[in-house]
Amino acid sequence: MVMFENMDIKNEKLNKIAKDDAIFFSFLLFLALLIVAIGILDWYGTIIAFILTLAFYPFILKISIKNAKTREGKLNKKIETENQIKEKTDSNNLGYNKLAIIGLILSVVSIFGVGLAGLIGFVLGIIALNQIKHTYKKGKGLAIAAIIIGFIWSFGVGILKRLIEAGF
Repeated sequence: MVMFENMDIKNEKLNKIAKDDAIFFSFLLFLALLIVAIGILDWYGTIIAFILTLAFYPFILKISIKNAKTREGKLNKKIETENQIKEKTDSNNLGYNKLAIIGLILSVVSIFGVGLAGLIGFVLGIIALNQIKHTYKKGKGLAIAAIIIGFIWSFGVGILKRLIEAGF
């Protein structure tokens, strides 16, 4: 029988997953062989199914180890990606995105009657949102607020004015 300690997997959790997978698939193989063997050979099939399961167990374990190593590689890649994001977040977490702040200010100014400021705030909010996604700086809420307020006051109020002027 193959020992699990020699599986060459550094992560204990994945070591346990490989062991559990091997046991589970061996049990499934045993059940399948048992059903077939009982149908053909009556109760002698139980012994045959058990012997065949033990014979195939090392192959099942080898596949489970390979699967666990693949999982380990994916897990390591995920951890590296998370560490890179954390480094970027820590280094760029100095303040808010300036375009988000300017976009929000212009969008709020558009409420008081300056329609072009709302359009500029809307555009700056979109640009800021894209920058925040790549630089991990603060200000996502400000950018979204600039987009919403700028859109409502530049497009919504403009359309409403035209509808009122047209007599609707």
